[in-house]
Amino acid sequence: MKINFLSFLHPFRYGGGGEMVLRAVIERARQRGHDVRIFARRSGKLSRLIAPRMHPPPADLYFLTDLFNCPEQGLAFDRSLLERVITHERYVHFDNSYVDVCRRPALPCGGDRSRCQDECAVDRARDLYRRSLANVFVSPLHHRVIAGLVGDDAIPNPVIARPFLDPTLFYDRRQPRDIDYLYVGVIAKYKGYENLKRRFANENIVLIGKNATGEKLIGRHIPHVPHEQLPLYYSRAKHFVHLPEWPEPQGRCVVEAALCGCKLVTNEKVGATTFDFDITDPQIIADAPDHFWREIERCCELG
Repeated sequence: MKINFLSFLHPFRYGGGGEMVLRAVIERARQRGHDVRIFARRSGKLSRLIAPRMHPPPADLYFLTDLFNCPEQGLAFDRSLLERVITHERYVHFDNSYVDVCRRPALPCGGDRSRCQDECAVDRARDLYRRSLANVFVSPLHHRVIAGLVGDDAIPNPVIARPFLDPTLFYDRRQPRDIDYLYVGVIAKYKGYENLKRRFANENIVLIGKNATGEKLIGRHIPHVPHEQLPLYYSRAKHFVHLPEWPEPQGRCVVEAALCGCKLVTNEKVGATTFDFDITDPQIIADAPDHFWREIERCCELG
């Protein structure tokens, strides 16, 4: 199958969690014999901005992924291109977050439209979901929140993607667990930093990630650890903590930590804990890319 893959950020030139997911999707598609061509609005720091007007060649299927990412930048794909694809092409819509239903970062309404702080993007999103052969979400919680915004009837063929990560990298190293509590990710209010302060200010806690709070952090702060070295920290931690304020679409780091043997301290807003399978099962995680493509191929046959 020839697939045109449209994403605001180029998945092989940016390193966020969403881009890591999309890279895994594309790599497995190519391994399964699909011809995937990538079209991005932003293509990395050296070639920052691709012109909004694009003319992708004919394809059997389009993937529309995180189209309205980085809303604070005020940039977007050419509207006529998106309208043409949505109206005339076969496509799959893939959400990694809430960027296609919200005009602000981090879904400040929490999924409750009555608390919307801006012009809501739900009306813009309905056709995007409704016309898709399949709509992909990264956890049952993620699907539930978006369905609550746009309506279940606007989401045909929902596909819940299992976590895309490598269980041969994320496993328990059997190291001494000398870190009582560990957090990994952006350190910000919507990610639950205030909750961490209230519960763990006087504990042996290590925070790994960018400090977006503008204040001195509790515990020990490590601004950056290469992704492939994170298992060394997970395997030293007794507990992994994630207590977000927003409905976390998945929380990849939660699955990574669970595979490495951490006890999880989470709340009801973590998508990774809403799956109906054991996220510590390496066989289920290893099969995630193929499980995803089996679901997509099934939905496209139905379409």
